[in-house]
Amino acid sequence: MFDYIKGIVTENTPTYIVVEANGLGYLLNISLTTFESLQNCQGEVKLLLHEVIREDAWTLYGFMTAKERELFRLLIG
Repeated sequence: MFDYIKGIVTENTPTYIVVEANGLGYLLNISLTTFESLQNCQGEVKLLLHEVIREDAWTLYGFMTAKERELFRLLIG
């Protein structure tokens, strides 16, 4: 399981971002809270991750804080 990613944000929308780390772009689903936090970030960012692996999809979710990630895990659990 991945815990976090560090890299440069190359695309930023209210529902997802793309973070480039070591030449590979990772699409992360994000919340509006994380989107707003990323508006002021420049350069390298660090996002906490939650990954969901299903038969038909492999999805990454990104969070600015551990508290937000923990709340997400409580809601889906």
